[in-house]
Amino acid sequence: ADISFRVGPEGVVLYDCKSKTDRVIPYTQIRLATHNEKLVHIELLDDAGMPQSEECFKLVSCRAAVALYRCITEMHSFYRCDTVCSNVHTQYSRDFKGTIVSMFNDNSDCGKRYIFDVKRTSREAYDLVRRKLYASSSSPMGSPVHSWPISTSNLEKDENGNSSRSENETSGNVTLEERNSLLEREIMQLKHRLELVEESFLCCICMYNKVCIVLCPCGHMVCDTCSERIKNCPQCRTAFESFQRVFHTLGYDSER
Repeated sequence: ADISFRVGPEGVVLYDCKSKTDRVIPYTQIRLATHNEKLVHIELLDDAGMPQSEECFKLVSCRAAVALYRCITEMHSFYRCDTVCSNVHTQYSRDFKGTIVSMFNDNSDCGKRYIFDVKRTSREAYDLVRRKLYASSSSPMGSPVHSWPISTSNLEKDENGNSSRSENETSGNVTLEERNSLLEREIMQLKHRLELVEESFLCCICMYNKVCIVLCPCGHMVCDTCSERIKNCPQCRTAFESFQRVFHTLGYDSER
């Protein structure tokens, strides 16, 4: 049967080109995915979590089989797992030279090629970026929230209307207004960095649509519309052989 595959955050969609029907295999139903030359094997589970059946798909080439196997594993790890398993990020293959060297020294890194590129899940990547943005946007003297703690007695004074200034003003320290100004400045810096992150998801050709297509083999990304109009990568000028759709779940929508 002539079948096309679409791998997304929720599962694998099998589209029958003859009957024009879709069949969805959710990740919760997939126990294991393996490949052997042009064949991709998917072991399925039943509703009780017991092994149900194994389906085998023959692709047009070994490269296509490896790409489908990688896509299923990386999509599942990135969107559905709490952390990337060690057997995913440590899985590798060797070239001919590395295979010969490994016969004498199995711990050698010669010719070692890691199969999967995924290092973090979507949740881990989001948390890491958020921490880096916060750390890079802090002022040289430290975050105002932690550098100059506000006295509760001074706040009570302000609420009672007795004084709008803290006792630190008379001693030459930072006032409440200055602290608020620093906080506002920090918020503006965070907003600016957020805009830069959002712009990084825009297509480098039209600068309007969100990137959703990965050009293979260079790995640069463009939007769906522009991918149909180009033959070479707009960034590295490499002629791409195929493209792969990706899905973002970061809550950013480029449509305005």
